[in-house]
Formats: sequence, C-alpha cells, structure tokens
Amino acid sequence: MNINDAIRTRIQQLCNEKGWLINELIRRSNVHQPTVSEFMRGKTKSPSIITITKISKGFELTLSEFFNDEIFLNLEEVEN
Repeated sequence: MNINDAIRTRIQQLCNEKGWLINELIRRSNVHQPTVSEFMRGKTKSPSIITITKISKGFELTLSEFFNDEIFLNLEEVEN
C-alpha cells in the first residue's frame, strides 16, 4: 500500500467510525467537494498538506492523530 492508498483508507475508516458519508466530512472540513471526491476516487494523486490538515480538523483530530494508525506502517516507497 502506498501513502495515498493509506490516506484514502484512513479517511474512509474515520468516516465509518463516525457514521458519516464523505459529504459530511467535506462540510465539516471546509474542503472543496471536487478535491476530496477526486482524491477518494483515485483521480488525483496526493492531497496537499493543507488539505490533509483541514480534513484532520474536520474529524477533530490533529495531523499526528490522523497519521497515528497502523495503516501508515510499512508503506511502499513512492516513485517520482
């Protein structure tokens, strides 16, 4: 799994835990709908750190809390 797959999985995991659809996350994080939707569908590669920060805040998490999950261990290296 690469970092983008892990971020997508983590977002979906957190939405499931809260009983939210992606639209609820978009509303709470104040990120443009196409930005989140296209990333979640794999249409765009990597979200910016600013976007991840807003998403984390939407979940009421810090960046550290967002990334503090075993899914981020042993990731594949990203090729340039």
